[in-house]
Amino acid sequence: MNKLIEVIERTTGLSPELQAKLLTSVVIILILWLLCRLIMRMVWRQTEDVRTRYIWRKILTYITIALGIILVGRMWVEGYVSVHSNGNRQLGGRGS
Repeated sequence: MNKLIEVIERTTGLSPELQAKLLTSVVIILILWLLCRLIMRMVWRQTEDVRTRYIWRKILTYITIALGIILVGRMWVEGYVSVHSNGNRQLGGRGS
């Protein structure tokens, strides 16, 4: 696994930390997408009503997007805040 990380780092210039964040982001998005598809499949089997299906699809889309933004965004923002606050302290500034 370390060799693969090193090869990716050499060819793309992405640090191992950034690679891990990107992979985690992709995994989170895939899991949310699969859950949404699974729930929608259950809804489709349970109801014939077009309006009910539409409402379920819209609500699930909103929930999935919100969860994705929260989960992926939190991971990326935590890294940014950590780097920003450490860099600020090193420069003699006040910490965040």
